[in-house]
Amino acid sequence: MQANPHVIRQEAMKGSGKGNGKYVRQRKKIDANKNQEKLNVNVGKKRNGDPMELDENTEGPNNDDLLQHIPHVITEEMNERLNRDYTGEEIKEALESIGDLKAPGPDDAHTVLNRVLALPKQQQALVAVTLWDWWTARNKINAGEKRKTTEEICHLIVKHHHEFSPEPKALVEVQPAQSNWEPPPSGFVKVNFDASFIPELKNGSYGYVIRAEDGEFLAAGAGKLNHLRSALHGEGEACIAAMEGTANLGMFRVLFESDSTTLIEAINNGNYDLADTGVLMREARSLKFLHFDNAEFTYCRRDCNNVAHTLAQFGYQDSASSSSWMDTAPVCIIELLASDLAVQLV
Repeated sequence: MQANPHVIRQEAMKGSGKGNGKYVRQRKKIDANKNQEKLNVNVGKKRNGDPMELDENTEGPNNDDLLQHIPHVITEEMNERLNRDYTGEEIKEALESIGDLKAPGPDDAHTVLNRVLALPKQQQALVAVTLWDWWTARNKINAGEKRKTTEEICHLIVKHHHEFSPEPKALVEVQPAQSNWEPPPSGFVKVNFDASFIPELKNGSYGYVIRAEDGEFLAAGAGKLNHLRSALHGEGEACIAAMEGTANLGMFRVLFESDSTTLIEAINNGNYDLADTGVLMREARSLKFLHFDNAEFTYCRRDCNNVAHTLAQFGYQDSASSSSWMDTAPVCIIELLASDLAVQLV
């Protein structure tokens, strides 16, 4: 009778101890799994020793309950001190407490800092903004972003310096005596703009017209405005549309006119920078420095702004979201343009 190889192999493994070793290893693995399960249950026990009922629906401890047992270290008074603005003296004291520098001498950091702090406030702001934008541009390059050109960095410095300048803005002298539209001085173009606002619908429209120093029509634009919060919001949007349309045509010496005294004061003085429409006023000032060599914002009476007002009405009624014209004026303002010119000839 021929022996079964499988049986012979099992007997041999028993004799050598290999079979028992494999069984022992499997048994140890099962015991380890059970011990881990017990450990997981013990982790869920409360501090007082009472076990928690752990199942698939059990949620973790409530963070609010845990936070109630943590003592308060920061008092209200300390929190107020931490949140208040730093003063110039505190900043100077902190910088001077850094200690000895690696390169002491006439151009070390402490000496440069003292020189900057000795400058007038306006120049201090310019130096701070320049260093900040320079440092930001460097960090973006190190992070792998595209390198900005020198011109782009200069534009950012001018923009940020104007926004954060501590120098008080001069008051605007509003002169409402002008009764008729007047052409711009030599070398300038004039842009009149206006907006409409429908409070019930929270929408409106804008219109602007660009004319040369001889009163000749150059270009115009009109369109719809949505999600408006106020009439000033609409006027601000109309101003931005007029500035962008003018800049796209390559005109850099511009007089912008509006019949809204509030808007003109908000742009020139920064009176509304902290209001909900303040972002538009800051954007208008940024566009002024970025795209124009010489730009001014002035007030005009409603009678002098009839062309822009009519274009705003057209923009609201037109089926298109926006329209623009170059060289040839739209029919709706031809007579008004001629009327403004006729007054100049009288």
